[in-house]
Amino acid sequence: MTAILPPEEWRGHSIYTLEMLMFLREQVHQGVMLEIFIGQVDVMALHSMILGIRFGQFCNRIDDKDYKEFVEWLRDVKKEFPSGGGWAGKCLDECHGDHRAAIERFLGFVAEFVELKKRERQPGT
Repeated sequence: MTAILPPEEWRGHSIYTLEMLMFLREQVHQGVMLEIFIGQVDVMALHSMILGIRFGQFCNRIDDKDYKEFVEWLRDVKKEFPSGGGWAGKCLDECHGDHRAAIERFLGFVAEFVELKKRERQPGT
């Protein structure tokens, strides 16, 4: 397979969508080829990976509340989840057809949301 190892703290518990996407983003920023994770540099391949994660969660009766909140935030706050093309189409349009840039844009939104939630959960903020 590959020398990429998932974080040890993932062992023995459910992994949620945003955790998986943040891991992917971190690995790509460290120089790991995006293709290792999604097969090809195509925003729809990332979209398909997320659908697969979500289907696996559904089958295992895992309620990924943070991802649901992320999608609502992406739609309502960032205006990046329009009907018709969803986030993948919007990111690709905004990046003038550059799939790598569209994926990076989407993962940037993931990181922004994760940081926002982290600040909200800190006591005294």
